[in-house]
Amino acid sequence: MAGRAAGAAREGGAGPGVAAAGPARADLVVSTPTGYRLALDEEQVDSSALLLHDDAAAERARAGDHAGALARAEAGLALWDGTVGAAAGADLHDPVAALRTGRVAAFRSLVRTRALALARLGRREEAVTPLTELARELPRDEEVLTELLRCEAATAGRAAALTRYDTYRRALREELGSDPGPELKSLHQELLTADAPRVRHGVPHDPNPLLGRDADVAAVSGLLRESRVVTVLGPGGLGKTRLSHAVSRAAEQPVVHFVP
Repeated sequence: MAGRAAGAAREGGAGPGVAAAGPARADLVVSTPTGYRLALDEEQVDSSALLLHDDAAAERARAGDHAGALARAEAGLALWDGTVGAAAGADLHDPVAALRTGRVAAFRSLVRTRALALARLGRREEAVTPLTELARELPRDEEVLTELLRCEAATAGRAAALTRYDTYRRALREELGSDPGPELKSLHQELLTADAPRVRHGVPHDPNPLLGRDADVAAVSGLLRESRVVTVLGPGGLGKTRLSHAVSRAAEQPVVHFVP
């Protein structure tokens, strides 16, 4: 990872902390009252670009744009593998090592954002391993744990997810005397009642399948994973009612109330 403090620029795929050779530019090196520096934009310097990607990924995640959050997180993680480089006996005053140490928090934030985005995009098999590692590092992060339980229930089975929840609940009670948060409790109840018969109120039977709307069905289904109530709006004739029927019948939730 290159940075101004280390005097290293990223051009043409240079390695971490190494100045890249490139075509000569008269304005690339500028003189300042305290010495010389590289005249590059923030996005051209790995150490600065990492922070930009972290901020952008977090903003997209908050807006519910999980695909965008994943793209920015992976772009940031491609700049650096998180290695500080100050091994035992190394010079701890090395400016490159100091710069990298200061970026560790942003790197870990990108790792977390990526794992959550994978889970929320339905890529649960890919999300299990990074979420498990994050749950080990951040044992009280219930947002991470909630997504891990969903992924684990889908890949390893509900028993594994319920066991993990119970372990967390017991540790929380013993160490802090408190209970899991409402979202985690709600997921726990969903897992417990997953075998209960599905109940669909107000969902009529359609004589034929809905064709050509797979992307719309996936989008609305994704919203239902995050919200208890979803409203489909738009001009008449777009097929909102038919789309809602299809989503309601295939919804993951055991109980669905459809209100036309």
